[in-house]
Amino acid sequence: RCGATIGRLQEATGARIDVERDGTVRITGRQRWMVQAARQRVVEVAGPDMAPGYERHRSGPTGS
Repeated sequence: RCGATIGRLQEATGARIDVERDGTVRITGRQRWMVQAARQRVVEVAGPDMAPGYERHRSGPTGS
């Protein structure tokens, strides 16, 4: 279920969302608005108790 939710969020925002085993969520995107939209949606899904972190904007094509 979690994978499907993340997939829908990625599709809707264009950002990449990775969730680590320890619960760390990493959000990257080609444009700042993608990252911001994804973060907002993740907070909506996870709830208000989600610990704040920082966002990093990645410009250009994403590498693997």
